[in-house]
Amino acid sequence: MTNDRIEELLAKFLAGDISADEKAELEQWLGSDDRHNIFQFVHKEEWVKKGIAELDRIDVESGYEKYLNKFQPAEPPFPDPVEVNLHIVPPRRRWLLIAAAAVAVLIFSLGSWFYFFRTAPVQQAKDDPASRYQNDVAPGGNVATLQLADGRTIRLDQSANGLLADEGAATVQKTGNDRLEYNTSTTSPNKGEPLYNTITTPAGGQYHVVLPDGSRVWLNAGSSLRFPLSFTGNERKVMVTGEAFFDVVQVKRGKQKLPFLVSIQQYGYTNGEVQVLGTRFNINAYDDESSVKTTLLKGSVRFVPEAKPQLASLIIPGQQADYYQNGTLQIRTPDTGSVAAWKEGKFNFQNESIQSIMRQLARWYNVKVIFKDSIEARFVATFPRNIKMSEMLMILEKTNIIRFSIDGQTVTVMR
Repeated sequence: MTNDRIEELLAKFLAGDISADEKAELEQWLGSDDRHNIFQFVHKEEWVKKGIAELDRIDVESGYEKYLNKFQPAEPPFPDPVEVNLHIVPPRRRWLLIAAAAVAVLIFSLGSWFYFFRTAPVQQAKDDPASRYQNDVAPGGNVATLQLADGRTIRLDQSANGLLADEGAATVQKTGNDRLEYNTSTTSPNKGEPLYNTITTPAGGQYHVVLPDGSRVWLNAGSSLRFPLSFTGNERKVMVTGEAFFDVVQVKRGKQKLPFLVSIQQYGYTNGEVQVLGTRFNINAYDDESSVKTTLLKGSVRFVPEAKPQLASLIIPGQQADYYQNGTLQIRTPDTGSVAAWKEGKFNFQNESIQSIMRQLARWYNVKVIFKDSIEARFVATFPRNIKMSEMLMILEKTNIIRFSIDGQTVTVMR
C-alpha cells in the first residue's frame, strides 16, 4: 500500500468517515509486516494516550464514536429495521485501529512521521548509536556579512546594535532583534551611479533585512542579496542567490506603481527573473538543486526564464514555478507551509527524499554529507531548527532504514 493511501485511510478513520471497504483495507494493512516500522516506537499505552491528548485539530473521541456508531450494531430506532451485515472489529483489532489513530496524532501534532518509501529490506542496526554520535553539531543562527558600497565589510553577528553605516542618502541600522534596516532620505537622493550593498549568509547563517522601500527579505543559509541604497528609477530591482523569502510592499511614484524585480542567480549566471508588484513569495535557487523554485504565498508574480522568456508564467497563491536546468518550466501546487517553514524556524519535510533532506541539513548545520550506501527513502517530518544535529538524526534512525555518524563537520549516511 502506498504512503498516500495509508495517510488517507488514517485520516478517514480519525474523522469517523471510513467506509466498510476502506476499513477492511486498513485492517489488512495493520495485519501486514509493513506496520512494523510504525508501531515499534509507539507500542506503549502511555505513548498512545499522549498522542491523543496532544491532538488539537482532530476530535479523536468524536471520530472514534462515529466509527463505533457506523460499524457496530446500535439499538434499532424503528420496529422493523433493515438488516445490515456488519463486521464487528474484535478487541485486539480495535486496539490496532486506535493505535493507528494515535500514530497519526503523533505525526501531525508532535512533529514525527509514519511513512516512507524503500527499495531494499530493512536492516536493523546492531551497533551502539552513541558510538556514532561522539561528536555533535550546533544549529545555525543569525550570522551574515554586509558589504558596503565603498568596499568595507561588516560582520553583522559581531556588530553592536545601532548605526552601522551612513552611505549616500541611506543609513544602515542593526536592531535589537538581529535585523538590518535601511532608511533613505527623500530630500537627499543619491546622485550619479546607484550605490549597492550586499548581504551574504554563510552555511549555518540566516538574516532579516528591511530594504529602503520597506520591503522585507529573509535570507536562508548560504545565500546573498544585492540591492541599491535607494530605489530612484521606474523599478525596484535586487539580485538574489540561494534562498530568500520576500514580503514586498507596493510603492507608487505619482500614479504609477513601481514594479519589484528579483534577478535570480544560479550556477554563476542569471537564471531568471521574478516580476512583482506587492506580494509574499519564496525563491530557492541553490547551486546544488536541479531547479529554481519560485513559490507564491500571496499576491501575484510572473516568473521569466532568462534563456527562454517565451516560457514566462504568471502564478497565483499556492503555486510554484519550477524551472529546470534543461530549460523546462513546470507549475506545481506544493505544500506552501513546508516551503516557507525555514523562515519560521522549522524544518518541514513533506514526502522528501533523504538526499533533499540532507542537502538542507548540510546548509543549516554547515557540514559535509557523504552517502556510504545507496538509499531511496522519503520522509514526512517536522523539526525545530534550533536543536543539535544529533537529536534530529537519532529520531530519523528510529525508522530502522537509515543510520548516521558524525565525525567533526562530516556526516555519513548509511544503512
